[in-house]
Formats: sequence, structure tokens, C-alpha cells
Amino acid sequence: MANNFQLIPDEGQLEDLKKTLSLYPRKYQKVVSRAINKIAVKARQQISTRVRQDLAVKATDLKRRNIRLRKASYSRLSAFILISGARIPLTHFTPRQTQVGVSYKISPDEGRKTAGHAFLATMPGGHVGVFKRKGTKRLPLSKELRGPSVPQVFEDIPVFAKSIYEKVLSAKLKVELENQLDLLISGVTS
Repeated sequence: MANNFQLIPDEGQLEDLKKTLSLYPRKYQKVVSRAINKIAVKARQQISTRVRQDLAVKATDLKRRNIRLRKASYSRLSAFILISGARIPLTHFTPRQTQVGVSYKISPDEGRKTAGHAFLATMPGGHVGVFKRKGTKRLPLSKELRGPSVPQVFEDIPVFAKSIYEKVLSAKLKVELENQLDLLISGVTS
């Protein structure tokens, strides 16, 4: 399960910018790629912040594993934000071993939940996980217990419906293109 956002400037915006910077083709690419990347980085931050309101995970874990950004370059004037990933292991939700199982906290707003008869275990390879037994015997263990996935949580956030969010990003990109052009003309960027 994955969500994709592509950040591409409007053709009308690009034509006006090309006319303004017709004598400096590399400056055109620089202005557009910088504007796209600034908006893409801000969008990834907004997505991460909003997802962390529903999931008690670290921002670095989200950015490293689940919310990836492919920035624009001079040759590719578009950026991609890819939201992907499988269900997150319960070990990422501050698990605590209790007498009745393992307690964990998925949402910062809600209290702790308990997985009855579960236990924390370190596997021979060093991996720590929350497990449950299949039956009454010690072995075999069932699969590792997991919480929700980031794309699943993201889809449940109404503000970030793909069509709505891309329109918001497009409006912000228009403003940022103008800002980058002003900076270039004033000589702040070279």
C-alpha cells in the first residue's frame, strides 16, 4: 500500500518564467528546482507532523522508512513524495512487559493498550520483537505483532486527500516560484 504525490509546476507558470529568464536557461532550471524542492520538503514535514498526531513514532523513523522524498533536479523538474511501508512492529510503540502481556501506545492521544499473553523477545539475530505463542507449547512462535501502517493512517486523514493536497501544493508552489525569481533578480542567489 502506498500513496504518491508528484509536485509539478503549472504549464502557465513555467511559460511566464521562461519568458522572464529567456536569456538565462540555467537560471530557469535553478529557480524552478529550488522552488519545487522547498515546497516538497515543507509538504513532507506537514505529512510527517500530521501522521505523528495519530501514531506515536519518531519523525526520523517516518522520514527514513515511510515518507520518502525524491527531490527535483535541473534535468527533472518535479519532486515525488512517496508514502509507503508495511505495518509497523509493536516494538516501535514503546512496549512494556506486564504480567498479563505487553502494553504499547500507538496514538499519543489515547492510552496504552495491552496485547494479552504477548511477550518481548530477542531473536538469535538480535532483533527485538513482541510475539505471541501459537498454542500451549513454547515453540513455534506466531508472527511478530504489528500495529497499523503509515499509508493506512495517512489515508484516514481527510485533509490530505490527494486531489485537495495537490491543489494546495500547486498554490504554494506558485508563490515560491515568485519568491525564488525575486531572490534571483535581487542578486541574493547566484
